[in-house]
Amino acid sequence: MKIYIAGVYHFDPFGRTYLQKWLKELDVQHNTRPDFIAVEWDKDIFSKIKNQRGEFYKLAHKEWPNASNDMLNVLKDSLGYEGDSHVNIFPDIEVLWLDGGRKGDHTDIISINSYATVRLNKYRGLLGLNTPLELSILNKKVLEGVNSNSSLSDERDTKFSELILKKVQGKDGWAIVIVGANHARNETGRMRRILEDNKLICEVTILR
Repeated sequence: MKIYIAGVYHFDPFGRTYLQKWLKELDVQHNTRPDFIAVEWDKDIFSKIKNQRGEFYKLAHKEWPNASNDMLNVLKDSLGYEGDSHVNIFPDIEVLWLDGGRKGDHTDIISINSYATVRLNKYRGLLGLNTPLELSILNKKVLEGVNSNSSLSDERDTKFSELILKKVQGKDGWAIVIVGANHARNETGRMRRILEDNKLICEVTILR
């Protein structure tokens, strides 16, 4: 079983563009469809985030009234993009929700329910007040803010690995895994390393 892992940056405004290009390239490479696509989301949380894209568009238009519709749509569609970028490329593929059942504290719940505002505030903070919207600059700011140092693996790496290993049992084809770049690191305790230690062939691409 071969696993193609996309290591993504969740707040990258170009994340959907990069991910869809990568998915289309995989589609061209194979005569078969993937057995499943695993994404770093809980299904219900993803649905709540996706449903706030329209609200986010309105907030972004108010914040950057001179931005084009195309720019605002790119930004809008970046919310939760990991969960549905595959839909038009691999329709009707089973999705494995790696964060299924994830529980958070009260602050997490508030952040999810007001995610459009939270994301807008993040982008505003990166660009600065009264700064025109430039997606290339925002992309650069997001990547600059990524911690280049290796942070410690956490229990989610183990959980993700266990779910994938269970899913691939008895399968000989290929599958896709879309996770934050940290989980794709070649380091002890990381999801990618755990899968390889369990004899899965992993091809990792960091999308940036």
